[in-house]
Amino acid sequence: MVKVVIDEPCTNMPIILNYSGPKPDSVYFEMKNAVKRVFAIDDKDIEEREINWDRSSGEEKFSSTFLVTKILDENTHLFVEIKINGSLKYSKEYGTEGKVSILIDPRIKSFANTSFISGILGSRKYLEEKISTYKSNCKDIVNLFVKDLKNFLNIKEL
Repeated sequence: MVKVVIDEPCTNMPIILNYSGPKPDSVYFEMKNAVKRVFAIDDKDIEEREINWDRSSGEEKFSSTFLVTKILDENTHLFVEIKINGSLKYSKEYGTEGKVSILIDPRIKSFANTSFISGILGSRKYLEEKISTYKSNCKDIVNLFVKDLKNFLNIKEL
């Protein structure tokens, strides 16, 4: 039996947040807490794919990539890739100062076997409505997550 994957972005393009100021490294820890809180998931649903921390110069550089998975139904998952890139220097006033960029790329993936697909292709409208609803819910939850991070970083809306 053939497996089919429907892969849809939740947003038109990945979301990018940029921050410059005190304690940019705190974003790493707050991001994980915000993900668990907003997406209502556990640690097991957050996969840290890579982490780099370069302390070889006066300016430390750090990066990390996470994959967040939220099960929406037995065949459909929300996947959010989050990439953090930053740098910092030690400061007497704040402890650390620097900058960080956060890229958030949410996607809906639906996995189905061909018999399931052929059954619902007769009801293409059903499939389109299901994906549309999940995309709308995805946008809402990602917007809450972005708002949470902006509040933590004290990033004001323009």
